[in-house]
Amino acid sequence: MNDEEKEILDEKLVRLRQLSKNLDESFTIPGTRIKFGMDALLGLVPGGGDIVSGVFSLYMLRAAIKMNLPKRAVFSMFLNIILDTTVGAIPVAGDIFDIFWKSNKRNLKIIEKISTNFKVISSSAETELLLRKATKAELINYVPGDESFSGKDNVQLSEQQNNALHLAKNVMTKIQTTGVQQILNSIIFDVLDMIVVYPVEDETKLMNKQGQVLPDARLLKKGSTAKELAFTIHQDIGNGFLHAIDAKTKQRIGADHELKNNDIIKIVSTLSRG
Repeated sequence: MNDEEKEILDEKLVRLRQLSKNLDESFTIPGTRIKFGMDALLGLVPGGGDIVSGVFSLYMLRAAIKMNLPKRAVFSMFLNIILDTTVGAIPVAGDIFDIFWKSNKRNLKIIEKISTNFKVISSSAETELLLRKATKAELINYVPGDESFSGKDNVQLSEQQNNALHLAKNVMTKIQTTGVQQILNSIIFDVLDMIVVYPVEDETKLMNKQGQVLPDARLLKKGSTAKELAFTIHQDIGNGFLHAIDAKTKQRIGADHELKNNDIIKIVSTLSRG
């Protein structure tokens, strides 16, 4: 979530907090700490007060839908409103229920809990697909996750291709990237709590026999060890594990050494991949 999106979210939460306070906790019963709001007062109006109160409550539900909150959360909020409106329609008992149930405050807590832990990444899968196809056709230079792309020298683009790439550039100007790689990174590293480790055959050159630099990458659960990395390469290499070498520090590390994100590791084993 960038600064602009965070500012918009904060403004929405301020408005929703004020609405919740007005409906559920704008007044205090003298001599007590019991608070009530317009929701309880509207419930005293016969014939439609609870319906009017329910309409105000739906504003918060509408805000949750526009904020793309999970369907389960939206459904919970809807049930709170239905219960408040239905029970609140019962004379006297319903008004007492409104004072203590406070459906709007409950719904605000749902929104706050999810929105503060809810990562929003602007993205355009269509733009990402376009750029990958153009890259595969050798029309442009583009690496997934980059903030821009460039045309290749001596490549003649058709008018349709130029227009498509112009639209792609406009999208990337607005959201910095296509957002697809950022979503994948967030899922892998933040949600699944993974790390990436690079096993190498030669810790001094960081390449394989074909001359490819860091040709292999392994996704491991955070907290994985050097020996566990060895088993992801081959069962025999794991069984014959002797030690490993951290290519960055040139230090020997043991089987139980906990790996870090972006480590470059040489495995020394009694067996090779053959």
